[in-house]
Amino acid sequence: MGTNIPTDSNSTNNKTNQVLQKLLDHSKNTEKLFNSKSNAVNPEEAYEVMLIEMSLIDQDYKEFVRLVARFTKQHRVFPEYIRLAILSIPATHMTEEILEPARELYALDPDSKPLQSLMALLFAASGRYEELELILDKNFTVEVLTNKDREKVDETVKQLAAVLILMPEPSKALEYFEKYSKGVNPNNLVYLQQLAQFSLSAKNYSKAWDAASRYYDLNPNKVEGIDLIYAFLGVEEYRQNAFEIIKAFNVRAPKPIYESSEFAMLLHSAVETRALSHEYIDWLRKSYPDAIQFILVEAMMAYIEVNDAKALKLVEEFYSIANKRLEMDPNDRPSLLLMSRANLIKLDVLIREPIKDYKEILRLLALVPEDEMDFKYLISKSEALMQTWRVPEGIALLQDTITRYPDLTQPAVSYGVRTLIDVGRSHMALDLVKPYYYANPKSGTYSELMAWAYQASGDIKKAEEVYRFCLRHNPDEVSCLNGLGYMFADLNFNLDEALDLLRTAHSLDPSSPYVKDSLGWVYHKLGMTDMALLYIQASYNEEPMAETAAHLVEIYYGMGDGRRAKQYAREGLKLYQFTEYLQNTLRKLKIDLNEDKKIK
Repeated sequence: MGTNIPTDSNSTNNKTNQVLQKLLDHSKNTEKLFNSKSNAVNPEEAYEVMLIEMSLIDQDYKEFVRLVARFTKQHRVFPEYIRLAILSIPATHMTEEILEPARELYALDPDSKPLQSLMALLFAASGRYEELELILDKNFTVEVLTNKDREKVDETVKQLAAVLILMPEPSKALEYFEKYSKGVNPNNLVYLQQLAQFSLSAKNYSKAWDAASRYYDLNPNKVEGIDLIYAFLGVEEYRQNAFEIIKAFNVRAPKPIYESSEFAMLLHSAVETRALSHEYIDWLRKSYPDAIQFILVEAMMAYIEVNDAKALKLVEEFYSIANKRLEMDPNDRPSLLLMSRANLIKLDVLIREPIKDYKEILRLLALVPEDEMDFKYLISKSEALMQTWRVPEGIALLQDTITRYPDLTQPAVSYGVRTLIDVGRSHMALDLVKPYYYANPKSGTYSELMAWAYQASGDIKKAEEVYRFCLRHNPDEVSCLNGLGYMFADLNFNLDEALDLLRTAHSLDPSSPYVKDSLGWVYHKLGMTDMALLYIQASYNEEPMAETAAHLVEIYYGMGDGRRAKQYAREGLKLYQFTEYLQNTLRKLKIDLNEDKKIK
């Protein structure tokens, strides 16, 4: 029931729509070809071109070959065009079906150059190398490739490359390209470009670099030449060479492909070129000391690398210079634009800081244009309002954010509940989560949030009921297994059941650092210190959190290792915003972190 059974007319319409869509998608490629290859195919021939496309889409291969034959008798068609026709839809898997009618037609007219091109493409794509060689031997001779007409030689090399690029074995394609391009002037730009590309595909990087660097050196159009050089940023042994050439190109070019800042971030985006990005930004800052935008590029790199201290230091360095410039000229537009970027970098750093400066976050958020206030900024503003005792405003903004981003309701509610609990408004946390929980009481996420809110408000019985209801319907819900088990362990209650719950959770999600911490904590409560340390230490190493640090503090303190207990306490206080649990642990154990300083 409820299933639509397609009629014949529906099927026909669907097929027609699919065909039209494929033709529409292909038309852009065809138009590009017409614009760049006007000597190959005249735009007025587009109707016949589309008929050929339609025959492929309909998988009528005999009709496809017939149309190609008719078309090629009337027009001079280069292999690049025929290749585009075959590949306009993913058609390489059709080579077997196309080959049979193509062979029949080719046998009747073996001297037809366009048909030879078609057969060469089909043989190349299907890996029939012996038959491919027979056609290549006829068309790519030394006489043809040593022709004094450079344009004709260039076109011949392009035709050869258009065929060989379809070969399934890159090393074989390179071998054939070198074999059939013998006689071409070694400084021919088209030849060097194709040789570099085939060599790259075959991972013959030495040959590829030699061809690419010569292509760049000899090409008067350096913009074309630099394209090939960029590919070598991904090749370890030639990365530095490519970097030096691109750096020099960016200095000389009036309009470099990538503006210096973009290029620095492009290098930084890949782990293998990250070291070069730092080398480049250092060079830019030394070479252009007045270009303060490079300070922000370095700050962004530090932010991406989660080096927040360095990022903030660089932003402050930028502020000191930019503010002086704005004092001299308040309308200095470049400085104003860069100031906005600096504010966003600082804001992003402060948002993820373990101990947040909420007043500064609110100040910076007030500078963000309304159209740039995305989910992250709205949630951060809501949290900052709650943390600065403007709780009703924070809740109102949170509800508005949920309305604006309905697909992100769960993370928004989760953030709100955690924050309200953190500021001691557990009853408000309950009011926030209740409608979402009652709408879906079997949800692991909302069950966990509801139970947290009940637990924070002191209603342990209600929290347990929520967890058990979820597990009754979803016995493998890890969040509820972990939540109930941890609650019991933390309260030193039902420890045997807690152990069973947490072992089950760990078997279902053995990589979860939260489950490992909980399991270790119940082992601690059961007096199994070695097992406790095994799991809690693993959890802390994978994802350091203040609560996990508190557990390590308590265990090491109980073992008499006060030095290590204080070490984890100091680390934990810097880790995560919800540090009340750790602070309570320190008060309970009467650990004074300033005691060592007093002694000194």
